[in-house]
Amino acid sequence: MDASYLHRHGPEDPYLSPIFGEFAGCPPILLHAAEPEALFEDARSLGEQVRRTGGNVRTHWFPDTVHIFRSSPSCRNRRGMEELREFAATCGGHGPLRIPEVGVFVVRFAPRCLFAAR
Repeated sequence: MDASYLHRHGPEDPYLSPIFGEFAGCPPILLHAAEPEALFEDARSLGEQVRRTGGNVRTHWFPDTVHIFRSSPSCRNRRGMEELREFAATCGGHGPLRIPEVGVFVVRFAPRCLFAAR
């Protein structure tokens, strides 16, 4: 990893790389990834790490598509959005859930206290 990205953290710091985190007690996670994308193996490793450390994760791998398939009006994107709606409904949300069909890019970083170093 580049030193400017690490900024006084080790490369295995779970704050920078969730693959090294502990997930027991975290909210449920829905993990989608396109199988041929460059980060697919990282996504699969993250799903395994969540399970291994006691977290609740649902994974869905999308074969024969591209990393940015979520920004297109494809059938795969619609299926993924429907799965996201169903998943969110099981997580105790309140009121109607409105998720746009195209261009959904949400990145949330869990508070540092949720991750304990291995």
